[in-house]
Amino acid sequence: MGVRKYRVTSERMEGQLKSAIRLTCRCGVSHAISVSKHNGLPPEVVEKKFRQLGWIVGTVENRDTCPGCANKPKQKELPALKIVSSIEPTPVMPPREMGRDDRRIIFEKLNEVYLDEKRGYDSGWSDQRVSTDLGVPRKWVETLRVEMFGDNAGNADTTVFVAEVQKLLTDARGMLLEAREHRQKIDECMSALPSVSALNQINDRLGKLERLASEVRKLMP
Repeated sequence: MGVRKYRVTSERMEGQLKSAIRLTCRCGVSHAISVSKHNGLPPEVVEKKFRQLGWIVGTVENRDTCPGCANKPKQKELPALKIVSSIEPTPVMPPREMGRDDRRIIFEKLNEVYLDEKRGYDSGWSDQRVSTDLGVPRKWVETLRVEMFGDNAGNADTTVFVAEVQKLLTDARGMLLEAREHRQKIDECMSALPSVSALNQINDRLGKLERLASEVRKLMP
């Protein structure tokens, strides 16, 4: 099995924006450790640090277990004939709301990669990439971008692509129009030509005249 790759995000830690690796348990509990912005940490060092904190590190994302869940005692199996009362469903935790620190982090990133309302994002950036880079919901990024920067969610790449597509469509429509005009002229020329039967009649008449001329030449002294 290959070495697990950890996703590095930007997070507010100790009052500063730092590069970090965050693990999230299935129960919703998460924890982050800071890493070097350029070199990161070797996977084995990351795993060791989280294990020292009591985490059980999975081989892939979404398989990590927090210390609280890891230390829960295993429930004993109930006797086969014991009547079990109905179990109430586990309440669903409401999604975390965007806080002041979240808004500040997202704003700083948007201020770095969003050009203006006319051009949108810088090349290679989008709501989804900012969301992934910061480890926050995409909806938060979209909401703050519309509120503070502009409605244009595109970037320089999509602007060039759309312009090229528009030019291609314009050229294609012009070529189609020109082809239709040529076809109309061809149809008009074809309709002006005599029919095959008319050409056959002319050929027969020319044959008769040719034979008559031959007979006349024989009678001439």
